[in-house]
Amino acid sequence: GINAEYGGMKSFLVFAVALICVVLASYPEDWTKLSRAKPSDRITFHIGLKQRNVPALEAKVLDISDPDSVNYGKWLSASEILDMIAPPQEEHDAVVSWLKTQKGVVVTSFRDALKINAPVSAVETLFNCTFYNWQHTTGHTAIRQSGGMTVPSSVRSHIDVITGLTAFPIIKKNWKKVIAKEVDISQDTYGYVIPKVIRRLYNIPENAEVTNAKTTQTVMEFLPVTAPMYSDCQQFANLADEVFTNYTKIIGPFSQGGLDTESTLDVQYIEGLGRKATNWYWTIADGWAYEMALEIFNNPNSPVVISVSYGWPELLTCQSSITHAKCDSSNDPVEYVTRANAELAKVAGRGISVLIATQDEGAPSEANIDCTDTAHPVYAIYPSSSPWVTAVSATTVTPTPQPMLHVTADPPICSSTYPCTTSNYEQPCMTNNTLYRWTTGGGFSEYATRPTWQQDVVQNYLKQNVLLPPTGKFPASNRGYADISATGSRILIVQGGVTPSAGTSASTPIVAGIISLLNDYRFNNNKAALGFLNPLLYKMYAANPSTFKDINVGTNRCTISVCCTYGYGATNGWDPVTGLGTPNYGEMLKYIASLP
Repeated sequence: GINAEYGGMKSFLVFAVALICVVLASYPEDWTKLSRAKPSDRITFHIGLKQRNVPALEAKVLDISDPDSVNYGKWLSASEILDMIAPPQEEHDAVVSWLKTQKGVVVTSFRDALKINAPVSAVETLFNCTFYNWQHTTGHTAIRQSGGMTVPSSVRSHIDVITGLTAFPIIKKNWKKVIAKEVDISQDTYGYVIPKVIRRLYNIPENAEVTNAKTTQTVMEFLPVTAPMYSDCQQFANLADEVFTNYTKIIGPFSQGGLDTESTLDVQYIEGLGRKATNWYWTIADGWAYEMALEIFNNPNSPVVISVSYGWPELLTCQSSITHAKCDSSNDPVEYVTRANAELAKVAGRGISVLIATQDEGAPSEANIDCTDTAHPVYAIYPSSSPWVTAVSATTVTPTPQPMLHVTADPPICSSTYPCTTSNYEQPCMTNNTLYRWTTGGGFSEYATRPTWQQDVVQNYLKQNVLLPPTGKFPASNRGYADISATGSRILIVQGGVTPSAGTSASTPIVAGIISLLNDYRFNNNKAALGFLNPLLYKMYAANPSTFKDINVGTNRCTISVCCTYGYGATNGWDPVTGLGTPNYGEMLKYIASLP
C-alpha cells in the first residue's frame, strides 16, 4: 500500500544458489558483515528436488479449472499431486542421506522438496562454505554464507534449487516518493473509498456476507511487515459500518504495531468485502514466491483464497545490481521463477485461489523508475506474472461527468476531511489521478508462455492501435497480465486514525474478498471452491462481457511521478493495464450459479 510515509514497492526476495558453485564478489550495501556465525547456530534452508511430469500436472490443472470440462472443480489432494510429480524415492533418499552425514541435521520432507534445519558447522561441511552474521540497516539480522559454496556431484543431478543460504531478503525501504496533489483535476473533486462504496461500484448487495465456515481467506505478508493493531481494525469496522472478524489462525511470526500500513490495508479490505469469512493471518519468515507456494501447498488446511500484495521485477529476481548476489552461475532467474511457477501450479491444483498485486510503478516498474533504461523499457512483475495466479491491477474512481449516484447516508468514516465518492466512473490508476502520483502495473511475463485461456483476448489486444513498447522490447507471445482490477486509490483505512492509503495492494484484497463471497455461494450449494480462477474469468468474459466493467482509457507508461515513453495502452476488452476490467458481482454470481 501507499501512504504519506511510504510510497513504493512491497518487495522481498530470496534466491536460488548455483548447483555447482556460487561465488559472490559483493553483497547488498544495506547489509553489513559481522562476525563468523557460531558453529552451534542453527539455520533453515530449502532444497527443491528435481520434479517429474510437470507438464502433465499443468494439463490436469487446466482441465479441472475449465468451467466447460466435465472435471470442473474436481480439485486434487496434495498426495495426488505429489504422486504425479515427486522424484523417484531413491533420488530423494540420496539427497537426504548426504545431508544426514552431518550431526544435528533435521530434514522435513515434502517429497519433492526438503526443509532443512541444521547447525552452521554441518552446513559449512556439506557445502564447503563459511557462514557469517549479517545485519541490515533496519536491525534485521541473517546468517548467510560468504565466499562461495559447492554441491557434490553425487547429488547435484537430483537438485533443482537451493534457497536460504546465499542471498539476502530485500527489506522494504520507506521510499520517499513525491506526495503531491493532482495537477490535472482539483483535489477536492475526488472522493474517498470504503467497502460500502466498493459494494455500490461492483453491484454487490449491501448485506452480502459469508455464512459458511468453509469460506476461508487470508492475507499473506512477509517479514519484517508487522500485523495491524486489533484496535485499528475494530475502529475501522465501527466507523465504516463493517464487521471485524478476528483471525482463527495465525501462521508464522506475529507482532503488532509499526508504521507499515501494508498489513492494515490488506486486513481491513479483505474483511470489508469478504465480510464474516473465516480469516487467517499468514507471514512468510524468510523467503519469496517459491517458499510461499511451498508453505501454502504443504499446509493441509490452507485457506481457499489468498491475497498477496507483494512483487518484484521478474528479471531482477537474481540481479546483482539489486542484490549483489547471484542465484546461479549464469545469474539467470529463470530457474527460480520456473520452479516457483511449478509450485504455484500445485497450489492451483489443490483448488486455492491466489490473487497477486501487479504493483504501483506502471509497466516500467521499480527497475526503470526514472525511465532511463532504454535497453529494457518495461519489466514484468513477479509473481503476478505467473500463469498460475490471478493478477490484480487498480483503478481510480474519478469525478464523473454524469450526475452523481443517489447515496444513502454515509457512515462516520466519510467526513468533511474525507468525503466518500458517489461517482462510478473508473480509470486506471495513473500519476494524474492518484493521491500519491503512482501508476498501476501490468505487462507480459518474461518466461511463461501465453496460456490457452487468454489466447484470444491477448491476440486481439495486440492487433489494436494502442500504445505498446517497441517490437523486441517486450515478450508479446508470453503470458499477459493483469487479469482483473478493482479500485485502489484514496482507500480509507484506520491506523491510529483515519488515513488514505492506496495501491494494487488495496485492489488485491478487495478482489480476494469478492471471490470469498462467490465461494460462499458455492459452498452453500455443496459445490467446490472456485479455486484457480483464470480459466473461469476469461470464459465468463467470453460468455457475457458485462460480467466486467471495461476500463478502456489510459495507459500504464508512468511510474511514480515520472512518465516514460513506453508502456501499454488500455482499449476495449482485455488489456495489460486493467485486465478484463472491474467485477460486476451480480453478473458473476449468475454465471457461477450455472456451473457444476
